[in-house]
Amino acid sequence: MRILIDNAVVVTLSSDRPLIQNAYIYIDRGMVISVSEGEPPEEYQYAEYIIDGSGRVVMPGFSLGFMDPLRVLFRHVDYDEHKLVRYIEEVLSRKELDLVFEALLASLESKGFTGVVTFARTPFIARMLARASSSAWIRTRIVLQASDEAEVVSELKKASKEVKEPDALSKAIVGFGALVGDANLMNNLAGRYPEYHIYVRSNLLKGERVPRNIVVLGHTDERVKKVVVDEYKEYVEGDGFGVLKRGFSTPTTIMLRLLESMSIASGDPYEVSLKALTTWNYLNSDLGIGEIREGASADLIILNFREPPSWPLIVSGARDLYKAIVEGDYVIESVIVGGEVVVDKGENLMVGSAVIKRARPILEELCKAVRAWVL
Repeated sequence: MRILIDNAVVVTLSSDRPLIQNAYIYIDRGMVISVSEGEPPEEYQYAEYIIDGSGRVVMPGFSLGFMDPLRVLFRHVDYDEHKLVRYIEEVLSRKELDLVFEALLASLESKGFTGVVTFARTPFIARMLARASSSAWIRTRIVLQASDEAEVVSELKKASKEVKEPDALSKAIVGFGALVGDANLMNNLAGRYPEYHIYVRSNLLKGERVPRNIVVLGHTDERVKKVVVDEYKEYVEGDGFGVLKRGFSTPTTIMLRLLESMSIASGDPYEVSLKALTTWNYLNSDLGIGEIREGASADLIILNFREPPSWPLIVSGARDLYKAIVEGDYVIESVIVGGEVVVDKGENLMVGSAVIKRARPILEELCKAVRAWVL
């Protein structure tokens, strides 16, 4: 799809030009073709989808380095994880689970997430996530716990066959990985299956050369390229960030917690907090877009500052915008993933209101079951 966003403020998160006023962005075949200040060339004005950027800010979509979808669903209650997984697999039908996970991923898109790494507790949940993520068209990596090489590879291949849209695999909308706790298995999977990302704890690293598709969970001083931290107090500038051990409600809740927990030696803490869920999650997770530049994948969000509750917003530069975004002083208006408009004017175009409506009674019954276990 050819998309033109015109007359917008662009937060590129690039170090050389972090903010472009009165800018346009032209997108084609899933990539940012041009981003510049001023009037777009005449040929760009024949795009299939034109978005008026007046009073709006365009920035890279939020990305989450690791999360448990079940903990996100039940983020406000304690629950028995084994009972919940058993209930999901034995009581709910595949069709019902499609609705539940599509609704969850659509909710994340509406909050501005364009990419997430999900931990699937069982192969069955991995298959359901594969189906839902291609329908919702959110860039998703599905990670399974691995204890046996042949078994985990077989299950990941089964999950890939559940992807509804063939383009979702070729365009890297849906990808896969394994969570590994053994050094030999780590090396075997990383070497033989470069298409998978292998997640490990830092204690498995012994100073040897770390393959490119290894992602380390937890900060480490070892010389590795990809690190994702899932503890607020452990976060170090430049790491990616995930919430494997807890749920969350919005990007704002994560960024504000990071802001409170981090110790910033230099620079702007608001910029660091914002980049933790954008630039550095991309660099550390190979997921989504790190900054808005020509040739980058078009995973963008458009924030509306022109109308209440965000308006009136008076800013004088990039730092003011970073602060407003971190503090949640905006409305998500549009979301673009892989060059496809998935949310426009607040409405999810991939997972419509009918799906949300059908998912609601299923989730209500699921909540009743969880409350019964708690009480």
